[in-house]
Amino acid sequence: MNRSKIIGATALASVMAAGAASAEMSINGYFIWYVDR
Repeated sequence: MNRSKIIGATALASVMAAGAASAEMSINGYFIWYVDR
């Protein structure tokens, strides 16, 4: 029970981190494209 909770929390944290990183990349890419235009 305790171990599965830790695994679930780790998986959730890594998914959230990946989502935040991809969102940041797309925002930065859009901003660079907008400035270059």
